[in-house]
Amino acid sequence: MKWKESDFSKALSGVRAVLIYGPDAGLVDELCDKSVEILSIDKDNIFALDSDELRDKQDALFAEALTPSMFGGRKMVIITNAGDSHAKVIGELVGHAGLDAMVIVTAGDLRAGGGLRKMFEDGQNIAAVACYTDDARTLETLIRNELFTVAQIKQISPDAITYMTTHLGGDRGITRGFLAKIALYVDDKKTIDLKDVEKCFPDTGPANPDDFFIFFDRRAYWSHNVGTGPIIIRQCRTEHVNPHVGPTF
Repeated sequence: MKWKESDFSKALSGVRAVLIYGPDAGLVDELCDKSVEILSIDKDNIFALDSDELRDKQDALFAEALTPSMFGGRKMVIITNAGDSHAKVIGELVGHAGLDAMVIVTAGDLRAGGGLRKMFEDGQNIAAVACYTDDARTLETLIRNELFTVAQIKQISPDAITYMTTHLGGDRGITRGFLAKIALYVDDKKTIDLKDVEKCFPDTGPANPDDFFIFFDRRAYWSHNVGTGPIIIRQCRTEHVNPHVGPTF
């Protein structure tokens, strides 16, 4: 089945597996994280591996996916960075009669008609959702919702809105990270103008490796929200800065 992003929350519980793919890596990460929340999957019931590990860990993958949880509750198997070359083994997994786990497969941009997309789009009880970059209309709706509704910002100047819709939108994770940052920056006044946006925009200052350390420690490690770390680490890589990659206790 082909899904839109709006179908994801409503229909997720009714399928065996979902392919989440597309050029917006932040949105792919966001929907993967969201699937854990929607289905109330306990962290001890998650088995995740990268597609590069499929050959060496195929037996472990099937063992996890075909057996009930030792801890109770539903299990989830997550396969990341998949491609058409992995369609055969993934097809065997999601089509297995003894499947006892929800399967989430993530991928980058996949060609139409390719083995992986075609299998999930045409199959029964499985679905594919594409994650394309936000257009101007979708992006402005996201910005207004995150800042007015969530962050309780009282006013945003038109030129600030224009600047954000022009410079954001390529990655949903980076967009949300920026909106959270600017909401915190203007928390004392609850208004946003163009100067505020320019000061907070990621490209206006050097990457701080400690930012990644904070994101990983507080949000990715403890809450298992893995979609936020790449916001900072991508900037660190661009500027050739080595981020800290371990949690503190």
